[in-house]
Amino acid sequence: MSIFTPGREAQEMLDRIPREPGLPVLGNTLSFLFDPINTGVAMYRKHGAVVRGKGLGINAVALGGPDALQLVLRNQDSAFSNSQGWEFFIGRFF
Repeated sequence: MSIFTPGREAQEMLDRIPREPGLPVLGNTLSFLFDPINTGVAMYRKHGAVVRGKGLGINAVALGGPDALQLVLRNQDSAFSNSQGWEFFIGRFF
C-alpha cells in the first residue's frame, strides 16, 4: 500500500535511498511501537539522515538529524505537504 505510486524517475530516486529491512507487511512497525527513540537513532546511525522503511504495509521515507529536520520544518519551497500526508490516514473522517 502506498499514498502514491511514483513514476519511473521518482522510483529511481527512491531506489537510491538506503532501506531498513523489516518484517513482511509490518515492516518496522513493532520496532517503532516498542522502542521508537532507539529505533530511530539506530536507523540514523546505520543509514544516515534519509532512510526508507515500511510500517503497517505503508512505504515511508524518514528524515533525521538537524539539517534534514530544518529542511522539512522550514519548507521554504513547499516541497513537503502536510495535507497529503494526513489525508491518507484521516481524510475519510472529515
